Amino acid sequence: MTHPIRRGALPLSLLALATAAALTACGGGGGGGSGFAFFPTPTPPSNPPADSTYKAEIRRTAMGVPHIKADNWPGVGYGYGYAQAEDDLCTMADSFLTYRGERSQYLGADATLLASSTIGMPKNIESDFFHRHVISGDVLKKMIDAQPDNLKKLVEGFAAGYNRYVRDLKAGGAGGAHEACRNEAWVQPIGTDDIYRRMYAANLAGGYSNFLANIAAATAPAPVAPTKVSARSGTGRKAPVQLAALRKLDLPELQVGGHEGVGSNMIGFGTAATGEASPLLFGNPHWYWRGPDRFYQAQLTIPGELDISGTSFLGIPVILIGFNDNIAWSHTVSTARRFGFYQLKLASGDPTSYMRDGAAVKMQASDITVKVKGADGAMVFEPGFLKIAPGDTVTFIPTDKSHNVETFKGLIPDGVPEFKSRPSEQYQAKFDIPGAYVLKCTPHVGMGMVALIQVGDNPANLDAIKIAKVPNMARKRLDADLAQITPAQITQ
Repeated sequence: MTHPIRRGALPLSLLALATAAALTACGGGGGGGSGFAFFPTPTPPSNPPADSTYKAEIRRTAMGVPHIKADNWPGVGYGYGYAQAEDDLCTMADSFLTYRGERSQYLGADATLLASSTIGMPKNIESDFFHRHVISGDVLKKMIDAQPDNLKKLVEGFAAGYNRYVRDLKAGGAGGAHEACRNEAWVQPIGTDDIYRRMYAANLAGGYSNFLANIAAATAPAPVAPTKVSARSGTGRKAPVQLAALRKLDLPELQVGGHEGVGSNMIGFGTAATGEASPLLFGNPHWYWRGPDRFYQAQLTIPGELDISGTSFLGIPVILIGFNDNIAWSHTVSTARRFGFYQLKLASGDPTSYMRDGAAVKMQASDITVKVKGADGAMVFEPGFLKIAPGDTVTFIPTDKSHNVETFKGLIPDGVPEFKSRPSEQYQAKFDIPGAYVLKCTPHVGMGMVALIQVGDNPANLDAIKIAKVPNMARKRLDADLAQITPAQITQ
C-alpha cells in the first residue's frame, strides 16, 4: 500500500553625508506569523565581510537617505537592495509573500493585509488567488524577456543585496534590528522573479487591482434551462439569463486608493518663473505612508553612466520620481478609466461556455494552488502522524522548495537503515520493520517540522522517542503526534 505525505503546508533632501559603509558580497540570488508595525527601524549602516562579485558603497545623509555608488549596474542594484532591506525588511518580506501568492501559507487565509495599498486590504486567500492568476509564469517570462540588459543586471544585484542583508540578519547580525519579523519563516531569500513580480504588480494600480476581490470570488452561474414557449401563444417570454455578477455585486471603487482615492500635484516652473538659468519641477505626491507602496528615497551613482536621485516603491530597484543632471520627472494620479467592460453571452445550458460569432467557445480551465496555513502552522508534514502496516510505502511530496525528509538519528527501530532525500525531491520509502519512525525536514527541524510514522500495532521504541533530546518546537509537535497512539495500540 502507498501513502502520500506532503512536506510543508506549506518594503530629496540632499544633506551633508554623515555615515558611510562599504558593501561587498558573493553572488547568488537564492530562492517566506504575526502582525508587526510598518514603521522603519533605523540602524547604523553595517559593513559586511568583503568578497568580489558585487561591490557598492553606501553613504547616508544625516537623515538616513542612502547614497549608493558602484562601478556597474549589478553593484548599484546590490547596494540599493541592501539599503532597502536594512531600513524596511519586515515590510518588504511581507510584500514578497503578497506578490508570490503565499500569504495564506504563512499568515493564514482569513487574515488581511496589514496596510492599505493599491490593492486595498483584501483577505490573504483573495490576494493569493489574484496574484497567482494574474502574474502567472508565462506572463512573468514575457515581461522579463522584454527588459534591457542593464535593468536585468540591476534586478540581479538588488536581489543579491536584499539576500545579503537577510543572510547576515539570520546569522545574528544587525543587533536587535527588525525584532518583529527577523525570526519568522517567511523572512527568507528572494529570487529575481520576486522583483519582477513586484514591478509587474505596480502596474496593476488603477486597472486589475480594482477587481481583485471580484476575480478571486468569481463563480460560474447555474445553468439556465432552455426557454419553453406555449403552443397557444403567438409570442414567448425569454427566460431570464442568470449571471453570477448580477447576484450580489460589490462594485469596485474603480480608482487608486479606495473610496477616498489618492492624488498628487506636480508643477513645472520655467526660467521666467525661477529667475535662474534652469527651470524647476515641483513634485508633491499624495500617496501611501505605510506598506510596500510607500516611497523610499535614494541616490544612485555609477560614475560616468548614472547619477540619479529620487524615490521608488519598496522592492523596486529603479527611481520612479526623481532627477539627474539634465531632466526631472514626476507623475500624478489620473482618474481616467483604462479598461472597458464587455458582457459575453453564455451558451445555453453551459455556464462555462460563451458565444462568439454565433458559436459556443469553451472557457479554458487553469489550476491554481494556494497553500493555507493550518492549525499546526506552515512548516509541517501533512499529516504529521501516520499509521501504516509493515510493508507499506510512503511517498513524501515536497510542496515547497528546500524541503526534504530524513530519519531522525536514534529515533527509528533498531536495524533499520537511515535515509535522507535531496531538497525538493519527491521520495519514496518502504517501511518493513514494525515500530515508530521519527522523520524531519533537515533545514526546518528547528521550526518544528517533524513527523511520526507508526508501523504496525505495538511500537517497541516509544520510550526512547519520549526522552530523546530534540529542538523545542520539534518536541512540542512530536509530543502531539505521540498522543495519537492510543494505549490499546502500545500494549500487548
